[in-house]
Amino acid sequence: MDIRFCFRLSAEAGMARNTQTGEPVECFTQVQLGGAKNAPSDYNAMHESLRGLVAAQIGVKPKYVIPISQAEYDENVVDWEDIEE
Repeated sequence: MDIRFCFRLSAEAGMARNTQTGEPVECFTQVQLGGAKNAPSDYNAMHESLRGLVAAQIGVKPKYVIPISQAEYDENVVDWEDIEE
């Protein structure tokens, strides 16, 4: 079973810029645990704890890493593998 933890990185994190204006914009990331045998007993607690790990990994303050639902992530992120050329 794959388990996803999705996050929105606020514009203040400075991780993405609008290509036309150069202004900081929000972006999205996820942590996917592939092949898990069981879902975590407390998904929300694990989601929150991964927030700090994601922030440390990319070098931003945890307040800029916002846990979001998988649905919100999927609505905002284009999977380029699904786009036919």
